[in-house]
Amino acid sequence: MNTLRKIPLLRAAIPFATGISCALSALLNESCYWVLLCSGIIIYATNFIWPRFTGYAWRFLSGLGLSLIVLSLGALSVLLTQPAPGNIQALEQTESVYRISVASPVEVKKKSIAVEARVLGVMDSRLKGLFYLDNAIASAGSLEVGDELVLKCRLIRPDSPKNPLQFDYRNYLELQGIYFQCFIRPAQVIRISRKNTFSITGYSHKIRTYIVDGMREAGLTGDELGIAGALVIGEERNLSQEIMSAYAASGAMHVISVSGLHIGIVFLVIRTLFAPLLSRSGLKKWVVPLIIGLLWTYSFITGLSPCVQRAALMFSFVALGNTFGRNSNIYNMLGASALVLLIIDPCLVMNVGFQLSYLALFGIVIFQPPIQRLVFVKNKYLFKVWEITAVAIAAQLTTAILGMYYFHQFPIYFLLANLAVIPLSFVMLVIGVGFVLVCWIPGPDLVLGWCLQQSTWMLNQSLLWLERLPGSVVQGITLSAVEAWMLYALLVMCSVAFLARKKYALIACLSGTVVMLSLSTAGLQNSSAEALRIYAVPNTTAIALHYPQKQLLTDSVSPQIGFFAGNALAAAGIHKIRLLGETPGIRCSRILPDENRVFTGRKETLVLVTQPPNPELYREVEINYLLIENSLFNWKTILQFGARKVILGNKLSGKMKKKLRMYLENKGVTVFELSETGSIAIQ
Repeated sequence: MNTLRKIPLLRAAIPFATGISCALSALLNESCYWVLLCSGIIIYATNFIWPRFTGYAWRFLSGLGLSLIVLSLGALSVLLTQPAPGNIQALEQTESVYRISVASPVEVKKKSIAVEARVLGVMDSRLKGLFYLDNAIASAGSLEVGDELVLKCRLIRPDSPKNPLQFDYRNYLELQGIYFQCFIRPAQVIRISRKNTFSITGYSHKIRTYIVDGMREAGLTGDELGIAGALVIGEERNLSQEIMSAYAASGAMHVISVSGLHIGIVFLVIRTLFAPLLSRSGLKKWVVPLIIGLLWTYSFITGLSPCVQRAALMFSFVALGNTFGRNSNIYNMLGASALVLLIIDPCLVMNVGFQLSYLALFGIVIFQPPIQRLVFVKNKYLFKVWEITAVAIAAQLTTAILGMYYFHQFPIYFLLANLAVIPLSFVMLVIGVGFVLVCWIPGPDLVLGWCLQQSTWMLNQSLLWLERLPGSVVQGITLSAVEAWMLYALLVMCSVAFLARKKYALIACLSGTVVMLSLSTAGLQNSSAEALRIYAVPNTTAIALHYPQKQLLTDSVSPQIGFFAGNALAAAGIHKIRLLGETPGIRCSRILPDENRVFTGRKETLVLVTQPPNPELYREVEINYLLIENSLFNWKTILQFGARKVILGNKLSGKMKKKLRMYLENKGVTVFELSETGSIAIQ
């Protein structure tokens, strides 16, 4: 109990974040949270007013009441600030004229520029959208934050995921307050108004662009420019897909985005520079605000991402605590920084970077000391190596489950990667901060730029080498949200059992492990019953076969297959891709003379129509599903197959799907559309 009293801000942050998560997950309606708020106030007041409940035995009531109050406030902070669902639905019905205000720096694409903009003059001013403007409308530098455009368009909500384990892009945007996306042609722009208003994000973007241009002039190009810009100032636009894959496979993705590691190094460098002044008590109260100001200046240049804000707040609290002679509790500081950030933006609780950052810090604080004590190392150089290894293990313990849940993979060589990443990233960041300070001075900028280029090259080559090692990453890991929570509960119980030496926690951990294994076995048995699955991949036919050989049959090896169905295929153990034109040579598919295919599952049969069919060839086949990927034939032929269900495939145009649906439904046929229904499993 005394320990809990020392961390009141962490105790407040946990129920506040829980309330936000409940509201975002729509577990309860708004009235329920008002009831919880009133109940919390009554319970808290009862503990002080009613004599019967003021004793030592009832001391938990005050904590329970406060927890209910904070939890309900967290939920209400979301419900009262989020746009009403009715307002969102009303705007996406028809085409209309809208006035939008640019809210973020433009992002240059191949054929367009993307801007985040607020929709003005509507019933809910909190609505934002992602607008893709044709390059003919405006160049990258002609639109600034605050500019207003009048457009005639239809606001469209992004599609929800259609395939298992597919990245939920719609939810990702909504958690950032973006509810629409729209592709704008030149004819849809009515007016552009220039507003020379000051914007923090816009000005930060200009500074980052200036620094990146300075790096380019100093000799950095390609992957070295991309990694240096991302690591030093959080500029990720120049990163190639190859180098990002290498960092992901080696477990070093945290280096690419500016986070707590970077802010901590910058804070250490700044404190070292001002150490002589900090040693004088008379100057200390004046130097500390300067240190905090410099720390936030760097954070501002990097774009003030959630991880940067969290780290900057935490180290600001550390500096202030040392100034006033207070012993800073790391758990309290983490809770304080999280609470401040969630009050400003409640949706941060669902941000992957926010979650990984806090879990990594908690892992390091809790597990790093006992892990480091497991091995005693006399040599000071080997001790540093073991210290870095202990930090990597501790951080991986708490973030691995979340990484497997979101990214469906686990890096095997994360220990080796961190032995290279942590020292080199420290050197790179120190050089990078020096480059930022002198990038406008000819001469020193070239020297520091060359040093930065060489250190970045060494880091890139190290991680590329690790990626090429056999078995560098385990892919296709499937975790549901419930399984992830259960694994974290097991981690907590295991930690209590071994760190606090509690027997009940060990029993709970072993029992939970048995339950998890039982559920996993049942899940594997259910998934093995699937014979084949048709995936919703735009403009591509994609049929996954699960027996007797696991493989994917497709009409073309499209990069979109990986984005829309890659996680599901990896989870099912399907890595082999064959073209439909090839003879698969397996029992569940045969080619007929008209070049269409018949797929025979365990219970049902699917006919894939890619060429004008001859129904006479299918007289002896009992067809359950008819998948149409070609409509250039007499539609009456479809009815002659006798199929109970017809699937409109990925390669048909929107207009053709509409016509076919109307025709078939009028004939009493059940119609599925992959672009709406999503992937379909056939037994």
